[in-house]
Amino acid sequence: MGFYMNLPIGGVAAALIAFVPIPERTTKPRITLSLIRTIIPDLDLLGFALFVPPSVMLLLALQLGSGGKYAWSSSVVIGLFCGAATCAALFILWERRMGDQAMLPGKLLGQRIVWTSCVYASCIITCMMTASVWMPTYFQAVKGDGPTDSGVHVLPSILSQLLVVIATGAAVSRMGYYLPWALVGGIITAIGNGLVSTFTASTSASVWIGYQILLGAGRGCGMQIAIIAVQNAVSPAQYPVALASVVFFQNLSTSIAVVIANTIFTQTLRSAVTRYAPTISPQAAVDAGSSASAVRALVPPGELDGVLRAYSESLRDVFYFLVGIACLATLASLGMGWKDIRNKRSKTDMNVEMDERCEEGKK
Repeated sequence: MGFYMNLPIGGVAAALIAFVPIPERTTKPRITLSLIRTIIPDLDLLGFALFVPPSVMLLLALQLGSGGKYAWSSSVVIGLFCGAATCAALFILWERRMGDQAMLPGKLLGQRIVWTSCVYASCIITCMMTASVWMPTYFQAVKGDGPTDSGVHVLPSILSQLLVVIATGAAVSRMGYYLPWALVGGIITAIGNGLVSTFTASTSASVWIGYQILLGAGRGCGMQIAIIAVQNAVSPAQYPVALASVVFFQNLSTSIAVVIANTIFTQTLRSAVTRYAPTISPQAAVDAGSSASAVRALVPPGELDGVLRAYSESLRDVFYFLVGIACLATLASLGMGWKDIRNKRSKTDMNVEMDERCEEGKK
């Protein structure tokens, strides 16, 4: 039922996008079949083909190594890592050869504000997506909640994030500077993840609600800042490529980070179960996943505390990892530029007005 809730919300969003006019910063030709035939040769299709193999091999190596099917020292895992590195080198060389026509233009990504914004956006979205995967695990495996209750219990971070995103957008438009919000967002996100890492089976509701609100507020502060920074660092003609690069690195980093977090959780759980519940098979604990009933079926009620402690420590290490990611975001924010975006907006509006006057004069 949870997925069906997205349908009306998605329908309203689609209607707004379809019927609300959005002004264009640059004049675009009408889409025709001849235009498509002209554009296809300019696409870096070979670059995309070279990018897919290293991505798949890297994620597969992490997944196989963390799943326990293959040891990290096995030839399969090592071979996948080596293949990923080799193909990644080929991809980079091809992108350098393509120059401005590359899928990831080096000249554009070489701009300090652009690449630091990509790093910052990737870190913030990684913290959000990874936490969204593992926070329900805490409520189900450790607290014993069902899927519905665990979904309700993560609402404090989601709602605070949404509210702060809206407030931050209004504040940036009013103040004109986005860097303070990026810096504060990274710091609060790091603190929030650190506080969440202290969750245990005995953590009270007031504590996990408050810590989640703080974490969501930190992510909300930085959620849209990278997009604002990039838009004000490049010309309108470069907007599509620049913004696509930000989204590209967000998706790539999230895919890698989720697998790394799974590796951290799995490896920590194996060792922690051996310490705190030696009668339980580590593989059985891993196979139990996040299900409250499956975790509690592992041992008699009297020995449950050790298993829950093992799960809590495994989640703690995952959020330690997110603390490091948030600290990286904080450092990256320092390179995103101290710019008053109100000045650029006013100049852009003046240029648009002058162009319109010129067009009227020609008529």
